[in-house]
Amino acid sequence: MAEPGSEKKLPSDIVAEARRAGNDYSRSLQEVYRCISALRKDGSLDSARKKKALQNLYSRLSWKDVKSSFAGDVVTDRVGVSFRASISHTRLIKAELKKHGLNIARGGNPKNQDRSFAEALGVPTPGVIKSSVPFAEIEVAPRTVIKPMHGSSSRGVFLIGDDLTATSVYSGVTYQSFHQGVRAEFDERTLAKKRKWIVEKLVGTYEKPAYDLKVFTFYGEPVLIEEIHRNADEHSRNLFCFYLPDGEQVYVDRRRHRYQGTGFPPEVLEYASRVSINTPAPFIRVDFLCSEGQVVLGEITPHPGGTYHGQIFEKIDKMLGQKFIEAEGRLSADLLRGKDFSLYLDTYSSNRK
Repeated sequence: MAEPGSEKKLPSDIVAEARRAGNDYSRSLQEVYRCISALRKDGSLDSARKKKALQNLYSRLSWKDVKSSFAGDVVTDRVGVSFRASISHTRLIKAELKKHGLNIARGGNPKNQDRSFAEALGVPTPGVIKSSVPFAEIEVAPRTVIKPMHGSSSRGVFLIGDDLTATSVYSGVTYQSFHQGVRAEFDERTLAKKRKWIVEKLVGTYEKPAYDLKVFTFYGEPVLIEEIHRNADEHSRNLFCFYLPDGEQVYVDRRRHRYQGTGFPPEVLEYASRVSINTPAPFIRVDFLCSEGQVVLGEITPHPGGTYHGQIFEKIDKMLGQKFIEAEGRLSADLLRGKDFSLYLDTYSSNRK
């Protein structure tokens, strides 16, 4: 919370604009409340039409906007149910758990621990040539992948060709060498001082690398599958396709470039479920690399990007939010009944600091 008087340190025009925006928001919220009250009293609508209209109004609200007059509808009409809200709430809970020595499903994607956890559960992983290698000691070899041990969004991931050229998965640019690529795209001194690296066997080929399948999984239940082909068209854009578990394609947002996907092998659902049901968190995204029938773990992502405000359709946000609440209920029940998560806790024990 800002200290009293801190507003004075901001430009006066910004403070005034923020106040006007806050007032506009309050007036809009009051108008939604008025509409809800009027609709609840309206006797001209049948129950089905009234319920649908109320749900439409409630979808404009977050949990903090609930009033006592309709608090009972929180459960029946799922007021404020949102995947975005659940992810943000879970970040706060995880921060509190960390104070008690438990760093559960943390961000940063600790790839070595993800790999060990998956292998213990019988989920295939890429072949590792070297791990925990300082930047200065990396030996570049053909048909390999070099990536930071911690990181996300494919930053710092390079595919090495037969001639030792390096293609950045993040940008799609090909460099004469791996080190040239790091110098061009990242602060080499920072990487050299602070990061360790992994060298893996390439999945697929340099000319046709593996594509990504990312499974949004809610305590054992796969709900949404994202297929990504990186730098795939003439403009070096990433192409996307989303599926429900039965294979039906679904439109998730308007920002990503759509692609008529190739589908997904059924084992990714089973693998994702196996990883998720053994993780004491309501949600994780389990990412895989796929090529010519080969499926291996990519990483485990607890806080996926591209899912926050304005990035996914409201209908999808609410669908995933509902699955999050259901998963949280199942997980809480299992914890109260004493389910053993020792495999997870032992694998990620270095996170409990």
